[in-house]
Amino acid sequence: MDELDQLGWLVQGSFEIGNHLIGLRTNSHECWAWLSEMLSAYAVEEPADPYYSIYVPAANRTVGRGYTILYRESQALFRSFDQGTVAAALLSELDSYLHAQRDDALYLRYALVAREGVNALIPPDIVPYLATMGSRVSRAGVWLPSQVSVAIDLDTGAAYLPPLALQVNGVLPAEFGAGEPVAVDVICSTGLLDALVMTTSRGVIAHTLALRASNLRRLRGRGMSTIEMLVAGARCREMQSSDTRTTLKALCEAVSVDETLSLVRT
Repeated sequence: MDELDQLGWLVQGSFEIGNHLIGLRTNSHECWAWLSEMLSAYAVEEPADPYYSIYVPAANRTVGRGYTILYRESQALFRSFDQGTVAAALLSELDSYLHAQRDDALYLRYALVAREGVNALIPPDIVPYLATMGSRVSRAGVWLPSQVSVAIDLDTGAAYLPPLALQVNGVLPAEFGAGEPVAVDVICSTGLLDALVMTTSRGVIAHTLALRASNLRRLRGRGMSTIEMLVAGARCREMQSSDTRTTLKALCEAVSVDETLSLVRT
């Protein structure tokens, strides 16, 4: 955190969301004005160390455009030239603290992505990692969300971006929004592989999803039944995730309709 602490943070405050005390800070007074209004229902006086930080580039930069960056502790979660995308990512992160209390869907810390009409669930840390590649991702035909949680319909197993449960003031960023439920074609995990992509067992993927389920304790058996339904209808893949270029290539292969993969991880 030492290097991050040198970025010139101007304002910070505390918010209590889902029984979690969360510290936020930014280097921009304009950004803080938006944050403090949007999250006013959750503001508290009790101090908290900054857990999330939003870095906004100076408006008077003389060289190029600067990234707006969302950090969780020292990890850069999202970076974008578009501040709305980063704002949507922050709201998604904060909203996830309420998922454990919900029973209207199964909430997973997984990301819903798409390529050429194929919908896939991938580990959430891959999204900000690939987002650093900028337009190369879209040129590969991959759509990445700014939200790294997904809701699964308890009756159909369809996936959709969770609608915001946070009680916020003001207008939500245009980048934030729940889409129509879609069938999940592929579910991926990551691992240290010799091959770029391997077929893996439904049992392994079901176990991975159960560990990533925010409200499984609340849903109990119905939550496990939803995971079983979700996994039963999807191709299960384990993909290599090393450098960004290899990860993107592995993702494109994992979501392809090629059923000839013979390597199996059980």
